[in-house]
Amino acid sequence: MIKCIPEWIFLGLVLGFLQKKRSIIYIPVTQIIYPFYVCLFGLAAQRPEYEWKGRKLV
Repeated sequence: MIKCIPEWIFLGLVLGFLQKKRSIIYIPVTQIIYPFYVCLFGLAAQRPEYEWKGRKLV
């Protein structure tokens, strides 16, 4: 909750400035999904090999 409240306030101000006030209802959903997203891609990045534009990065 300590992290969520300042983000909610900040994003509310930004969305108000961008005239997207209705998008504020999606903030709780993204707060729930975000930790899983970070963990998933953090673990996926631990793979020993990565190929990008036909080049292998080791």
